[in-house]
Amino acid sequence: MLVAVIGAGFIGMLHRKAWEANGASVKVMVDPFLPEDKKRSLRAEGVEVMDDLDAAYALCPDIEAVSICTPPGDHPADLTAALRRGAAVLLEKPVAVNKRAYLSMLREAEERGAKVMIGLTQRFYPEVRQAAAWIREGKIGRPVSLHDAMILNGDGLPRWYEDLDMSGGGVWITNGVHLLDRLQFLLDRSLGTLYHADISKDERGLDRMADVSGTLSDGMPFHLHLKWSRVQAFQRTIIYGTEGSIELETWRQAVLYDASGEVVQVTPYRQEESFEQRTLRGLIPEIRTFVEGLQGEFPAGLTLDGHLPTMEAIWQAYDMAQRSRL
Repeated sequence: MLVAVIGAGFIGMLHRKAWEANGASVKVMVDPFLPEDKKRSLRAEGVEVMDDLDAAYALCPDIEAVSICTPPGDHPADLTAALRRGAAVLLEKPVAVNKRAYLSMLREAEERGAKVMIGLTQRFYPEVRQAAAWIREGKIGRPVSLHDAMILNGDGLPRWYEDLDMSGGGVWITNGVHLLDRLQFLLDRSLGTLYHADISKDERGLDRMADVSGTLSDGMPFHLHLKWSRVQAFQRTIIYGTEGSIELETWRQAVLYDASGEVVQVTPYRQEESFEQRTLRGLIPEIRTFVEGLQGEFPAGLTLDGHLPTMEAIWQAYDMAQRSRL
């Protein structure tokens, strides 16, 4: 399979590696802003960098799939360009900066009968897959609540992140989509009702903290806490059940505490693995799922239609938090 990657930043470069790990060929990337020295470096590896997708197709007319790894504000135009060429699309999250843009993209994809999958890597990490398997096997009995915290250092974010027209918001839209998708995957349930949202923004209007609570479709409660912090790094998901619990630490481990008192610890990563290598642990199977879906169906929550309720929850939480401050 011949693939083009739009966006040659950090995540775009990882997409290229993940595609190649799945046997695909990435001979061209699209990025009009990439410095010349990086273009030369990629050219030495057999990858040309073009300014737009039309130029990429002129060079490689047989491109079958496109990874869109640009800022969310650019997604509508990039998706249109790819769909116009008849390509299947793997679209990075967040999908869009607002509901109007999202629905426009959804309509276009439906009208063209296009194959579009949303890239939500968290559900593909080995520790998340292990936790989901334990839940489905009944290792903790009936799940009764989920608590999830993701506190990361916000330094090093790309410059476009500070532009609300490009990012759509801060930590809630950036990482909240991951947490909302992950809890639905883990518990095999859809979202129900949000009943609490406290979102704090900085002077630029970017949210640096979000605390959101709600229920899943069966009434099970969940609580999410997200923050950009320069003094703390903390990631932990706890799923409580009637007969045990599970603790997840992203990019580290999954631990099962069952009713018998047994503790099972699964640590799929080597200590020396870099952040890039750990991210690829999720991205490689994500792209494998995309390729398999081209011959059938993508996972329901990863289609534009199936992911819409997750984005609705993102926008609803922003609205709830704003109303609570009036």
